[in-house]
Amino acid sequence: MSWAKGHNRCKSCGTQEHNHKARGLCASCYDAAAEKRHKSHVTRRVGRHLSISITKEDLEQKYKSGLSLNDIARQFNCTRQYIHKLLVQHKIVRRTLTEARNLALEQGKISYSSNVYSPGKAISHERRHVNESFFKSWTFAMAYVLGVIYTDGCLVKPIGPIKFRVTVGQKEPELLEKVIALLNSNARLGFSAKRGIAGALYHFRIDNAEIYADLLRLGLTPSKSITLQFPEIPPEFLRHFIRGCWDGDGSVYWEGNNTRKPCASFVSGSRDFIEHLMRHLVDLGLPGRTIHKSTRSKNPSYYFRYTGLPCVKLYHLLYDGVEASIYLTRKHDRFKAIADCFDSKTTQKVREADAALLNELKNYTHNKSPREVVSKEED
Repeated sequence: MSWAKGHNRCKSCGTQEHNHKARGLCASCYDAAAEKRHKSHVTRRVGRHLSISITKEDLEQKYKSGLSLNDIARQFNCTRQYIHKLLVQHKIVRRTLTEARNLALEQGKISYSSNVYSPGKAISHERRHVNESFFKSWTFAMAYVLGVIYTDGCLVKPIGPIKFRVTVGQKEPELLEKVIALLNSNARLGFSAKRGIAGALYHFRIDNAEIYADLLRLGLTPSKSITLQFPEIPPEFLRHFIRGCWDGDGSVYWEGNNTRKPCASFVSGSRDFIEHLMRHLVDLGLPGRTIHKSTRSKNPSYYFRYTGLPCVKLYHLLYDGVEASIYLTRKHDRFKAIADCFDSKTTQKVREADAALLNELKNYTHNKSPREVVSKEED
């Protein structure tokens, strides 16, 4: 077993005596390197007085403007430890570690290069943001994103430093990219390759207390897959929530080869959730369907399926008048192809019926004598 990923031992001391901390260095060597880096700018001899005195007002103004201890130390040709000593001496309130990190992220100061994770290039961290008010009021987009998170999302249980994390994973990046854009977030889209029975997956995460609290209020819970319950949704937003759910755990496809049959199905690990979904679909004009139980995996799942004309009704329910920013293109296009197929068949049947009627009228007129036709018209 290697000492750390990509490293068998500390790059500096060459031992495994201490645990790895960062950049291929053990904790002791990393701290020593950081200390040396923080003093590298000092050109003044040890014991010499500063060429410029540092007043409390000047120090406070620079610190509150957003400069770090190291930034200020560079201006005065001294160490950051000395600047810290002055802050304590003048009783200037220091930033918390979280505030300091967020400020550094905003200023683009946190970056690194690694032969393991980023060969030949530097990786810069940036502060992640999100619209914290997104789930506070109902909109079509909010209902749609809520549906996606209900099916493909997860509230992570608070563990250690992870307190308010929301993750969303999907095999198609388009859906996640649209959700990130709707949330007005710069969350990073990651990718996990296929491993064992688990397929390849795109994913992103948001660490935000407001978003986490709002999702709890809207009915989501950690480890929701089996206990998931259908939320209370205003009627005008219901179809948008269902479309988000369908983009997550629903499917639409053609069954068979020669006589292809259109199908749309939905699956859930929660019987309560799928039963309420079916009731809402019936209330919205779709026919009722039997909910089946599948026991192919460790935990049972439940599903129902529409075939034929109800798929067209479902298409119009989910997509009529909806902008492309709040649906998954692949599923929309497949639903539309099914609807167009039925529309063309209906049009063809109407044309055939009109042609048959016209032909019948021609035959009727042809078989009558001119006198009979005239007498009929006179009557």
